[in-house]
Amino acid sequence: ICTSDCKNNVTYGQQHKCPCPHGFIGSLCETIPNRQPWHANKLDHTMDGKNGYMFLVNVGNSGSSLFDSKISNLCIGRRYEFSAYLANVRKPSPKSAKPNVRFEVRTTAANKHIIATKNTGDIVETNEMTWLKYGLSFVAKNSSVVLLMISNVKSTSGNNLAIDDIELRVCPAIQPNLCPQG
Repeated sequence: ICTSDCKNNVTYGQQHKCPCPHGFIGSLCETIPNRQPWHANKLDHTMDGKNGYMFLVNVGNSGSSLFDSKISNLCIGRRYEFSAYLANVRKPSPKSAKPNVRFEVRTTAANKHIIATKNTGDIVETNEMTWLKYGLSFVAKNSSVVLLMISNVKSTSGNNLAIDDIELRVCPAIQPNLCPQG
């Protein structure tokens, strides 16, 4: 139904090692690195241990692009859901910043008008690393859009995030309530 140009225009540089330094993304992490106070050795969202990877972000700046991908060949008038599983990789700590991500869908035109936007709110630390699904739905008004995930928090203390299973799917026309509004 849709295709991606596979160009991820993220703000951060890419590292192929874990743990990643501030301002970098360790895109090839099979498990969370053994780094205090992180949830060491935790698996990606599927948790089957079979060569799964997660997108580990050591966020430092508000407004930083965590994911940015142009999608083409959408069916105009259809409802879509843009979602991902997110987890705070830190164990509970009173003074650390909590990741907070804004999902956006924009037009591909030069002005990049916002079609839909939704914030996750603070993604709190938990005693056990917890993956939660976040996202939004939108009706395609154009055949191409830009999907974005953007950091809402500026802090290098905490604000460590794992992202997995980024997905764009068509909502079924028969049961449109399977993709909630917004």
